[in-house]
Amino acid sequence: MRRHFKQKLLPKSARGFRQMLLLFLITGAFMTNSAGAQTLDLLQRDGNVLEGMKIKPLSYTNPAVKTVQIDAQARLYMLADDTLPLINLRLVFEGGTSSEEKAFGVTSALASYMKLGGAGDRSGEEIADALATLGASLEIGASEDTFIVQLSALKGDFPAAMQILEDVLLRPRFDEAILPVIQSSMRTAIQRRNDRPETIAQRKLREVFFLPDRRGHSLQLADVDAIDVAAVRQAHATLFARRNLHVALNGDYPAEMADAISKLVKAMPAVTKPYVVYDREPATKGVEKLRGKILLVKKDVSQAVVTIGTFIPAHNDADFYSLQAGNYILGGGSFVSRLMQEVRAKRGLAYYSYSRNDFDARFGRFVAASGTRADRTAETLSVMLEVIGGMDRVSNDELKLATDSIVNSLVFEYDNPGRLLAQEIRFRMHRLPENYLGKFQDHMNRVTTADVKRVFAKHVDPSQMWIVVVGPESLKADLEKIRPVVVIDPEESPLK
Repeated sequence: MRRHFKQKLLPKSARGFRQMLLLFLITGAFMTNSAGAQTLDLLQRDGNVLEGMKIKPLSYTNPAVKTVQIDAQARLYMLADDTLPLINLRLVFEGGTSSEEKAFGVTSALASYMKLGGAGDRSGEEIADALATLGASLEIGASEDTFIVQLSALKGDFPAAMQILEDVLLRPRFDEAILPVIQSSMRTAIQRRNDRPETIAQRKLREVFFLPDRRGHSLQLADVDAIDVAAVRQAHATLFARRNLHVALNGDYPAEMADAISKLVKAMPAVTKPYVVYDREPATKGVEKLRGKILLVKKDVSQAVVTIGTFIPAHNDADFYSLQAGNYILGGGSFVSRLMQEVRAKRGLAYYSYSRNDFDARFGRFVAASGTRADRTAETLSVMLEVIGGMDRVSNDELKLATDSIVNSLVFEYDNPGRLLAQEIRFRMHRLPENYLGKFQDHMNRVTTADVKRVFAKHVDPSQMWIVVVGPESLKADLEKIRPVVVIDPEESPLK
C-alpha cells in the first residue's frame, strides 16, 4: 500500500493566490501606494490592533518519509503523492561555494556550464529544446554549502527526462566557447551588486561575520578572470561523487523509480574520504575589531539601511526553541513584533523593521534590519538597540502568541511534499534528531518567559553586535554619538 501525502496539492498559481489572499486579509495588503499606506496606518493607529488575538492551535501530522540508504555516502528520501501525474527529483550535494579553497567562483561557473554547455551528444540548446518538448524543468544552482540539481516532469515523460539528467550529471560538455558567456554574466552580477543598499548591507554583514574565511569573500572581477575550463572540470569531478549525497523523490512515481535513482547514483565515482561541509569550522567568528562598532558603507541614497547581527548557537542546540520564540516577539512576527511596533508604527522611523535567526549545524546568526530615511538613521539605530536590549522583559501573552504562531506555521511551511523533503534533508545535514518535526510542538510549548530572557541575555547582547549601515558619509557624525564608526566604500574590505 502506497503512502500518500494527506493534503491535496493546489496548483501552484492557486496556492500563490491563497497566500496572497491570506496576506491581504491579515495586513490590509501591504502596498506602496497611498491607499495601502493608509490601510496600514489605520491598522497600527492607537497601538497594536492585533493585541489580544487568540489563535486556535492547528492540527498538524507529519507525513512519514521513507528513506533508503543507497550506500554509505548516499541516501534517498521518498514521499508519494498521486494528486497530480508529476514526479520531482532533487539531488543535494554537500559542498557549495564555501568549499572553494583556491579558485573562487568556479562552483558558480560549474552550475552555469551544466545549464548552458550541453551534455552527452547534445548541445546546450538541444537539451533546452528537449526539456521544453517534454514540458520538463531542470534547475541547477550552488549555495554556500550545497550544490543542488532538481528535475521535474510529467510521470509519462520522466524516464526521458531522467536520461537528460544522467547526461548532465555524468557527461557534461566543457566547451571553451561557453566560458566567456558565463564570465560575462558573472561580471555583470558583480558590477550590479551595489545598486540596492539592502544587498550591500547583507553582503557587508556577511563579510564582517566570516572574513577571511571563503564564505566571507565577495567574488571579485579578478576571480572571474582567473576561471578556466580545467578548474571547472576539477570542480565537477570533486563535487559530483558519492559523498554525502541526499536525494529527494516525490510525486506520482512508480515503485521501480527507486532502483533507477540508485543506478544513477552508483554511476557516480565513489570516494574513500567524503567531504562533509558541516565538519568545517570557519576560520573566524567575526571581524573582532569591528565588534561593538558601526561599519558605515558609503552610498548616496535617500533611504539608508541598518543591519545588526551576531552569532547564536547551532540548530541542534538546546536554546534553539527559546531563541525562535524570542525572535518572533522581537522582530519575526511582522506587524505584531516589537521592532515593527516601536520603530515603524509608533515612531514612523522606518519603512520596515524585522529580525530573523539563521541556523545550520555549526552555528546560527541573529540579524535585525531596518530601512529608514537617511536623516533618521541614527535615531532608528538607537531605537533598534533599545528594543533588542528590552528582551529582558517578556510577558506570558507575548510568549503564548509567539509559540502558537510558530507551531501553527508548520501547516503552511510543509504544505507540499517537495518542501517537506527539502527540509528533511536540511534537518539531516544539521544533525537533528530523526523525529525532529514530530517533537517540535512539544519542545516549543515548553519554552518559558524565563528561557527567552536567559537566551537573549546570553546570546543576543546589543553591546557585542556587529552593525552595518549603508548610507551617505554625512551620517558619520550622528552615528558616532552612538558608537565608534569605521567608513568604507561598497567594494572595500572590512579588514582594511
